[in-house]
Amino acid sequence: MTSEEYQNVTIIFAGYAAEVDDMFRTNSGLKSRFTHFFEFPDWTVDDCVAFFAICANKEKFLPLDNNLTGILRGGFEILLSLEGWANGRDVKRLWDESKSQRAYRVFDEPESEKALIDSDVQQAVASMIKSRAPKTRKSNTSTRRRHNFPATFPPTQRPDVMPNEEKTPSEERLPENTDEATLV
Repeated sequence: MTSEEYQNVTIIFAGYAAEVDDMFRTNSGLKSRFTHFFEFPDWTVDDCVAFFAICANKEKFLPLDNNLTGILRGGFEILLSLEGWANGRDVKRLWDESKSQRAYRVFDEPESEKALIDSDVQQAVASMIKSRAPKTRKSNTSTRRRHNFPATFPPTQRPDVMPNEEKTPSEERLPENTDEATLV
């Protein structure tokens, strides 16, 4: 790409900074072939609220009141801190989810003017936060509680060993002075 035949060729890599940096690290000579970089900063809470208001205006909804703006600000503060935030795309997603919540609300009692109320936006924000929150791993522990019992309990008398349960070879050969912490 550095020869004269390519002098008028423009190549654009677009993506999130961390992923683009990872790509450049895979080939040490790749980054040196690119001379111009543009990084667009993530949106601020104010940017998100403003774009949400633009969406409402474009679809002829009533202007957002102070309560809705406050709910949006609080929601965006949380959402911007979660991994995977996508600026305008996610504001648009929240806008669409808010309209869906409104649709459920007005289905039986249509409004004369299109408006979002606090609960429409609160439910949409809560749904989006829940979908973005880190997932917790379930541990692979047994459903039966395990206890640390002193080694002086013979395996058949320990409360965690059922009468007909087979003993493992290690339980049958426990040394007399085994520390209780090793029996987990």
